[in-house]
Amino acid sequence: MADDAAAFSSGSYWERRYAAGGHSGAGSRGLLANYKAAFVNRFIRLNGVRSVIDFGCGDGYQIEALRARSYLGLDVSPTVIAACRERYADRAGWRFETFAGHARAEAEAQTEHDLALSLDVIYHLVEDDIYDGYMRRLFDSARRHVLVYASDWDRPGHVPHIRHRWFSGWVARERPDWRVVDRPAHPYPFDEFNDLNTTFASFAVFERDPPAPPVPPAPPAPPAPPAPPAPPAAPVRRTRRRREGA
Repeated sequence: MADDAAAFSSGSYWERRYAAGGHSGAGSRGLLANYKAAFVNRFIRLNGVRSVIDFGCGDGYQIEALRARSYLGLDVSPTVIAACRERYADRAGWRFETFAGHARAEAEAQTEHDLALSLDVIYHLVEDDIYDGYMRRLFDSARRHVLVYASDWDRPGHVPHIRHRWFSGWVARERPDWRVVDRPAHPYPFDEFNDLNTTFASFAVFERDPPAPPVPPAPPAPPAPPAPPAPPAAPVRRTRRRREGA
């Protein structure tokens, strides 16, 4: 299994799949896609989210119902980025970039978004270095919240392009200023007899802890009290000298 993972390239896999006319998978359509869109839209509304960055937009079908003023969709595949640009050309404030293109722009201007999304992506990151780099960029791109939709345990997948990851453990270790604030139960847990409408993935909502307030400077030392006045000098007693012979 380790040799297979070392030889497998997740980026090449997805580009070949999309270039051949494939799509993002069963979870990006129908019941599961509608559930994810409704969850994210409610979160956007309740938290006043103005800007969203999506780390793995795929072919764009599952974001059709997304309601975001400013949206940046990223993907490893140039094929789906071109398709998404065409599909959503009339949505003001929406744009799409490859991960490589975004990395170049990121080097010029560090931009944080209110919300970073990772929907059905993490368990497709088979290579350890790709996974680690992805997680760092995901959390470093968000100002307030991160929504992850994935499995959350360590286990090889049943096909070469799946590798389950304990992502919450990674966050606790590598980004301790982020914490899980919600893990809603999934209404469609995995059922092997209905795998098109059920899933092993679920949402985890992360929130960044507010920075600790700065330590106020120490107050200035009070002025020293004035020195007490010197006591008056004792009077000098004069004594008469006796005259000699007196």
